[in-house]
Amino acid sequence: MISGGTPAAEHPVLEHDRVRRFRALLADGAAGEDARIQLGQLMYESHASYSACGLGSDGTDRLVELCRAAGPAAGVYGAKITGGGSGGTVAVLAERRMRGNVDLIADRYGRESGRGSAVYAGSSDGARAFGVRTETYAASH
Repeated sequence: MISGGTPAAEHPVLEHDRVRRFRALLADGAAGEDARIQLGQLMYESHASYSACGLGSDGTDRLVELCRAAGPAAGVYGAKITGGGSGGTVAVLAERRMRGNVDLIADRYGRESGRGSAVYAGSSDGARAFGVRTETYAASH
């Protein structure tokens, strides 16, 4: 915690640092168990920081708890809320070959909460596949 800070003021500052460290680990290859554990810890810290701002939800908090409880032994290294605020989506860092364990977490969450859940796996090419728009638009008055 930043001395004298509030969660809402601290979150963007500390999140920036976490993102930089996450990126550096990925740039270094992040292939080993220790690196995956560090990546996951950064995700857990991010989730806790976001929730401390009052932006989390009981559902995403529970999913993150279930992921943490499963842990590296189950091939699950980290989890955090992602996307829009106030709940809905949790990003999970897990070994591809352990996908079944992520499905079990989602099933357990569904049984406990009575809420449906869906697991989307893999990565996309993201914005890189579509390029960057450089046009500017003038507002009409």
